[in-house]
Amino acid sequence: MKILLLGDYSALHKNLQDGLIELGHDVTLVSHGDGWKQIGNDISLQSKRKGWIGKLDRKYIRPIKLISQLKGYDVVQFIGPLLFSQSFGYNEKLISYLIKHNKKSFLLAAGDNSIYWEHARQLRYWPNEEARAIDGETKYIWAKPSMKRWNHKMAGMVDGIIPITYSYAIGHEQFKNLCNTIPIPVDISKIQYQDNIVKDKIIIFHGLNRIGFKGTKYIKKAMEIIKEKYPDKVDIIIKGNMPLKEYLKLLKKTNIILDQTFGYNYGVNAVFSLALGKVTLSGCEPECLKEFKIKSSPVINILPDVDQIVSVLEELVQHPEKIPEIGKASRKYAEDLHDYKKIAQQYIDTWNNA
Repeated sequence: MKILLLGDYSALHKNLQDGLIELGHDVTLVSHGDGWKQIGNDISLQSKRKGWIGKLDRKYIRPIKLISQLKGYDVVQFIGPLLFSQSFGYNEKLISYLIKHNKKSFLLAAGDNSIYWEHARQLRYWPNEEARAIDGETKYIWAKPSMKRWNHKMAGMVDGIIPITYSYAIGHEQFKNLCNTIPIPVDISKIQYQDNIVKDKIIIFHGLNRIGFKGTKYIKKAMEIIKEKYPDKVDIIIKGNMPLKEYLKLLKKTNIILDQTFGYNYGVNAVFSLALGKVTLSGCEPECLKEFKIKSSPVINILPDVDQIVSVLEELVQHPEKIPEIGKASRKYAEDLHDYKKIAQQYIDTWNNA
């Protein structure tokens, strides 16, 4: 099968591409590299030019030059509804062209989109107001009427919508072309597991990225409380905006990872953490487990609540002997649920049956 993956978030499409290639498919990944994460691709949407010329090239010229290479595929899958500049209707026109000139088209429900934000309000807790206040209005392009209209229109145009978690699934349940949820893929073979052994101190890490959306203020406060309470037992690291390779290198040195508080489910970074055998604190509500059709998970659920996060961390600090055990369970869970080849086959089945 000849497949085009368009756009990427935290190497989700990159890992899917690798899995699909292992299964014998011809796959092309086209993306911006997800900014400072510097994720690899086959065709870059970034410009090599600098300044305003580079901006003009990236936003308008380069996409037009590339468009002829992006047709004639058996499947095109979009990481989201916004991949090109909105100016002059470029984004809508180019995506519509690609849907028309490829055999089948799919929209991944991952990251931000207008439909998710509209329906997240029904959840017990959600990141909207925190993200608006802390991350800034630029994150709320999804609230614009033009983007809402396009997101709904595109969702109806594609052959299928594939959610990656429970939160995205319920947000898109109004659409008849909604497919089964498929977990996040990771190439486990490239992530070297090592026993999660506590040495001098327990190292607790939180990666900075969209601090409002992920509830960093709750996580940071809880980490500081634990550090103050157990200065001889704990070291904390709060750092972000690193290339993916550097981020994974840092993760290897840690024992406990705090991913996010506002999600009912965990994201890509948490899957990397699980594969490394780290104790992972993130979203993992019962609804998340049910969506994945599993009964349990080593991911420890945390809420946007400082006291609750402190309680979870304190239990681990007081019982460090649990950390290696949870680490082993984390790796096995990642292998069972998130292995890139298993996930790639789920995508193939979904695309064929749509």
